[in-house]
Amino acid sequence: SAGGGTPDDGAAIGSVRKPRLRLVSLPQDYVAPVHPRGQAWRIRLLASHGDPHYIGLDGLEMFGPSGGALTSLPGMRVHADPPDIIGLPGIQADPRTVNKLFTPRASAGSGGSGAPVPPPPPPALKAAADTWLAPWQVEAGHAKELWLFFDEPVTLAVLRLLNYSKTPGRGVAEFELLVDELLVFRGRLLRAGDEKAADRWQSAIFSLDEATLRQEAPRANTDSGRVADLVVLTNEGRVMCGTHSHGAQETPMQERPTTAVPR
Repeated sequence: SAGGGTPDDGAAIGSVRKPRLRLVSLPQDYVAPVHPRGQAWRIRLLASHGDPHYIGLDGLEMFGPSGGALTSLPGMRVHADPPDIIGLPGIQADPRTVNKLFTPRASAGSGGSGAPVPPPPPPALKAAADTWLAPWQVEAGHAKELWLFFDEPVTLAVLRLLNYSKTPGRGVAEFELLVDELLVFRGRLLRAGDEKAADRWQSAIFSLDEATLRQEAPRANTDSGRVADLVVLTNEGRVMCGTHSHGAQETPMQERPTTAVPR
């Protein structure tokens, strides 16, 4: 059989045993599969940290089992609709475009045991102009979607996200990751704070490699006690809860404020 074992007595001739799904043992928000593989990756942003008009990220990195950066592969294409805030009323130009999510990466480092692991997060804070911000409307009930397409299927070991920090209420609170339309992760991101950038990166881990687990585990979110703080409820176009604990203001949904950063 395809699984390498011997079919049980009485099994139909030609039956195929499905390979066993391996799961990451590290406690995370979601029981993640080991090394999901595919060509079309979709990140669904489900909730902000209170802002009803905009949602964004400072950075995004994807690494394969060898520790190399998938998001630095030639031919990778990224798509969001709309891709940024340019074109909104009063905004003719803005540097916070979707391509600013990605920092070019060199080859993998070493985890001490000789196993390849992703390089550590960048130590420096990102400038506000080198981030991504997009419009969204919480009352519409639709997730903001970010697509990454590769020329060939790629295997994922670590996803790192850096939450939006210029206006922390516009950061991502909850997200999903799908590969070729299969859900492989659903998790939450902590609100951006004042700590160093390397400490603010948050990881979803899809690897059993000990060196990778040792490096990335401190960045994995395992806190399940704050779900109520991450949910934004509305009533007649006004944010009613899930905002005061994050410092956001109740804002009429129909009045989108303008936003800008120095170039």
